[in-house]
Amino acid sequence: MPSSLFITLDAFDSVHEANLAVAILAENGIDCVTENANLIAMDWFLTGAVGGIKVQVPADQVEQARLALELWRKGRAERIEAGKDSWIVFRCTNCKELVAIGGENAGRVENCPRCRRYVDVPAVSDPSLSEEVCQAIVESAKSDVSPAGGRFLQSQWFLIIECLVVLCFAYFPYQYWAYSEWTRPDAGESATSVSFLSLPDNTNLIFQSMVVIACLFSTLVVHGTLRPFGITWEKAGRDTLLGLAAGIGLFLLERAITISTGVQISGVVHAESLSLGSERWLAIVVSGLIAVLLNSAAEELVMRGYLIVRIRQLTGSAILAVVVPAILFGGYHIYQGVYGAAMAAIIGLVLGYWFLRTGRLLGPVVAHSCINLAYMVCELVLMQPATP
Repeated sequence: MPSSLFITLDAFDSVHEANLAVAILAENGIDCVTENANLIAMDWFLTGAVGGIKVQVPADQVEQARLALELWRKGRAERIEAGKDSWIVFRCTNCKELVAIGGENAGRVENCPRCRRYVDVPAVSDPSLSEEVCQAIVESAKSDVSPAGGRFLQSQWFLIIECLVVLCFAYFPYQYWAYSEWTRPDAGESATSVSFLSLPDNTNLIFQSMVVIACLFSTLVVHGTLRPFGITWEKAGRDTLLGLAAGIGLFLLERAITISTGVQISGVVHAESLSLGSERWLAIVVSGLIAVLLNSAAEELVMRGYLIVRIRQLTGSAILAVVVPAILFGGYHIYQGVYGAAMAAIIGLVLGYWFLRTGRLLGPVVAHSCINLAYMVCELVLMQPATP
């Protein structure tokens, strides 16, 4: 049927509300199409510019369609009134956690209060759960945040502001520093990697990493849970082993590419002289190891644990959730040159996809630590004085 015979019935701000309207119309035997759905799913900021997601129906079915939506909305209002003091307890199909959602949302698509991904809310609580378990989950949900506070903390505008604050604090200063190092006249002339062999640099990196971790943890605690951001000890042993394997594999892959192409990672190394006493060097190596672990944890917490969750929550796109943090991750490694930034972005893609699939952050942190540790070992070897 030509699109000119279709008339816009209504417009919606979110994809799941539009899909719900389409499902209701389909149940009533009404043909319909949507306009702008894919565009807004990729970038919901464009909602106002394009007039929302438009649901269109044939001209001869407009009245029938309006009646169907009106009846559904009336029934929905009645369900909300009937379920405003009740709770539905069920297991989220995404994060597998037991959650409680107000009974007024029965049969709707809502954000899981744990992982914030879209989930179909059942009509009733899971019958396999005991009354004691349901009551405990409901009490936990009530104590997380007040209803008004919960709506505010989970609103898109609050999360956008929160993302900007996190980026301004934990990303933009480092991006500015990386760009300044990259554009220095002598950049890339004296080194082939980033140094963990300077006590002042290591001390500064440790302090910065601790501040970033502490502040971001404080931000996440406001939302009442850390689990959606991958902070869990679930399958810790398996993730640690996989992280070790992935870190070593990614480092060897980068080395293989470097050797085969002859392109080197550039950067300014501030390594201290090997002629220093053994006590000084022990302090340098120990501080380097601590810096490796804290820096890896801080970067993964921001780039993977936080940004991937928030970008997917705000855009609904898994692709953007992985690609955007990977680009940002490569961006503040630009001080290593274009090649170094590109390699960092590729590593960011791999670790981002891993986190997206598992929802656990320990594996990427271990892999990142292994890569940094491998570079530190290479520096120790390359900085050894020549044998007389």
